[in-house]
Amino acid sequence: MAETKIIYHLDEQETPYLIKLPIPAENVTLADFKNVLNKPNYKFFFKSMDDDFGVLSKPAHQGEQPAIVPYPVA
Repeated sequence: MAETKIIYHLDEQETPYLIKLPIPAENVTLADFKNVLNKPNYKFFFKSMDDDFGVLSKPAHQGEQPAIVPYPVA
């Protein structure tokens, strides 16, 4: 069975947290993550590293369709 590990930070805490979802990485949605985390009033952001611009983050919105969580491609 495929499993996805998600590392996240809460607020300004420096210590990261890890959760595991029993879903393949390419199928994990924002809703899956929010259901496990159980923090209904939190805002979520996707954060990535760009060679030209450095660290980028953008708000994560569910909208009408499930938002697929970005994952690294080898």
